Amino acid sequence: MMKSKLFIMAFCLFIFSQNFAQTLLNSSFQTPPNSAKPRVWWHWMNGNISKDGIQKDLEWMSRVGIGGFQNFDAALFTPVVVPKKIVFMTPEWKDAFKFTVELADKKGLEMAIAGSPGWSVTGGPWVEPKDAMKKYVFTETRVEGGKTFSGKLAQPGDVIGKFQNAPIIAESFLGGFIGPQPTFYQDAMVIAYRLPANEIDFKTLNPKVSASGGNFNLQELTDGILSKQTFLPPTEVGQDMWVQYEFDSPKTFKAFAISGSMYTAMSEFSGVPLNRALKVSDDGINFREIARPSGSIIPFNTIAFPATSAKYWRICFTTLAPQPNMFSAMGGGTQGPPKPDGVNIAEFLLYNTDRIDQAEDKAGFIPWKEDNKTFITEGSDAISNNDVVDITSKISADGTLNWTAPAGNWSVMRFGYSLTGRQNHP
Repeated sequence: MMKSKLFIMAFCLFIFSQNFAQTLLNSSFQTPPNSAKPRVWWHWMNGNISKDGIQKDLEWMSRVGIGGFQNFDAALFTPVVVPKKIVFMTPEWKDAFKFTVELADKKGLEMAIAGSPGWSVTGGPWVEPKDAMKKYVFTETRVEGGKTFSGKLAQPGDVIGKFQNAPIIAESFLGGFIGPQPTFYQDAMVIAYRLPANEIDFKTLNPKVSASGGNFNLQELTDGILSKQTFLPPTEVGQDMWVQYEFDSPKTFKAFAISGSMYTAMSEFSGVPLNRALKVSDDGINFREIARPSGSIIPFNTIAFPATSAKYWRICFTTLAPQPNMFSAMGGGTQGPPKPDGVNIAEFLLYNTDRIDQAEDKAGFIPWKEDNKTFITEGSDAISNNDVVDITSKISADGTLNWTAPAGNWSVMRFGYSLTGRQNHP
């Protein structure tokens, strides 16, 4: 009898505990504790914030059952739609942030914040130029062997940008540089190498320059100043805009370099359009394509190709159909129909000796995915290790070099480093 009562009591307790657990589960599911509520990213986009908007957002989060948020300051093409943009870390931004913290606490919302604007968390305005991200820069000076050279070597550029003295492209996804642009330069070393005996200084060939539009000349296309650009206007969509070199007789080249490409808003991620091509002709009428640059976003690209002879050499850019600016439309823009874009060109060089294909990419000025593409043969115009000398000890603090070069023609490279200008970004 006692065992039966104990069994019944145990059974009743089991039923009660099951019902209680079910009731508790139902209650917790319908009204979850704060620890079980979802957290969300809460983006403050391009300064489009106000205390009224903050209050409405947080009241909504509390009302629908969100347990907290991570505050995230970003931009991403967002047009300004508030009467006054509130910029990250200004006094107005800090006041709005304090208001957010106090209201979130009152509403029982857990709050977190990203360590910096954007996604980077590695930089900020407190980083001094001497500690910022850097790139190697260089200048080249031709020196005749057997003679003493005494003179000041040109100093490499101190401007911010991806490569040499090319400025940051404002049209890119990152929108150019925010704030005053710093300058920084420091010497690294001076290296000299003996040029191949058959190397020709391209400028001495003095080709005739023509173009489909704009005003181009040989001096500016070969001076190494990537910041000095000339505009090549668009032609009809699908047709080539071009700059041409015409020689008195056919000339043989193995590589070329171009500083000029069409940037789009997403070029930082997807590369520049693949609309560039080097074309040659024997009669100036019928052209054939021999090389095509990649979508590299470095503002100077060297491209190698099998040795080719021709009298006419053109760098061509296919005129692309205009793309509507969806981000302008988001901001209520009322611009007319988009027009095709032209391209700004700074340099166009041809080399009669071998060059490493896409040398700038392979040197690490952008992340490079290696491939096996090469045009270098066993009989290439490579520089022997014995023809490369370190003459850093022969240059003074002001850049003056005193050196007697051995026989032959030499190129003296003054290396230093300056800033990439990279700021916080996706």
